[in-house]
Amino acid sequence: MLQIYNSEVISDIFCGISNGLSPDNIRFKRSMKITIYTKMRNDGMLTTNNIKKFINYLGFEIIEDKKAIINSFLKRITALSKDPMVKKELDDVYEKGKKALELNYIDEKQANIDLVLAKSAREIIEAVKDQEYCACQLGSLLVMKNNGKIVIKTLTIKQLEALELNPNLLTDSINVLNLLK
Repeated sequence: MLQIYNSEVISDIFCGISNGLSPDNIRFKRSMKITIYTKMRNDGMLTTNNIKKFINYLGFEIIEDKKAIINSFLKRITALSKDPMVKKELDDVYEKGKKALELNYIDEKQANIDLVLAKSAREIIEAVKDQEYCACQLGSLLVMKNNGKIVIKTLTIKQLEALELNPNLLTDSINVLNLLK
C-alpha cells in the first residue's frame, strides 16, 4: 500500500516511534492505491466512477487520479482517508468494504437463481394445468398440484435427501405434504 506523507505526518510518526509506539498504532491519514484494468474503455470509465463512489463511502477521498492508458483501460488512483486512523481502523475499513462487496455479489447471484426458479415454476405450472394431481421436482424446486391447488416450494437439503432416497414419495399427495412439514 502506498503511503503519502508530508512533513507534519513524518514528524508525528517519528515522535510516536521515539515514544515507543509502533507505526501501526500512530494515528494519521492512510492512503490506498487502486489499479483498475478492463479491456473496454467504456467499461473502465464506469468501473472507475463506481469505485470512486465506493471508496468515498469507506471514508477516503481521491488525491491522485492518473490518466487512463487508452488502448484498453488501465488506470491508477490514490485515495487518502478523510480522517486520521491507526492501522487497525484501516484494516476494519478494508474488511467492511470486502463484506459489502461479498454481500452484493451473493445477493446478485441469488437474484439470478430466484429468476431462473420463477421461470421454471411458471413453465411447470403451464405443463400441469390440466392435471388433477401432479408433483414435479426440478432441482430444489417442488411444484405440486392437488385438487386444483398449486403448491410451490423450495426444498431444504433434508427434503432433497429424502426425495433422493425415495423418489416414490412424489406419487402421493399425503406423502408430499408430510415431506413439506
